[in-house]
Amino acid sequence: MFLTIFFVVREGFEIALFTATTSIFFKFIENLFGLILGFFVSFGFGILTYFGFLRFSINKAYKLTEFLIILLAASLVKNGVAELLEIYFDIKLKNILPIKLVFLPHESTFVGHLLKNNFGLQQDFSLMMFFIIASYFIVVRLLFLKRR
Repeated sequence: MFLTIFFVVREGFEIALFTATTSIFFKFIENLFGLILGFFVSFGFGILTYFGFLRFSINKAYKLTEFLIILLAASLVKNGVAELLEIYFDIKLKNILPIKLVFLPHESTFVGHLLKNNFGLQQDFSLMMFFIIASYFIVVRLLFLKRR
């Protein structure tokens, strides 16, 4: 209870401090208008969030988050294994049963780098890389996400 009151008072103090700081550069009526507009916008987002949570099952949000975290970890394992095998054993996984995904951007671009590191997708994809990602999914599902 004390922490809740503390955080509310702290947030109020921050709003007052930021409003006082901007009053150095702007007129009072502009600050007041901005503060009132900010309250209405945040109130609107709060109402939309509330109704969104009424319609959207929180269980689905957790399932989606769980899937994305496992996918991120699987892509990191795939990238690590591919780099390890390429550097120390001169085995290029991209050459083992290759699947050319030429529609994806090259990994030197921002989007290509994002796809490779977060989702495990790259232009030089292979069935072996897919096998590593799928194996990680299966192991995590069997070991940690057993249904009761």
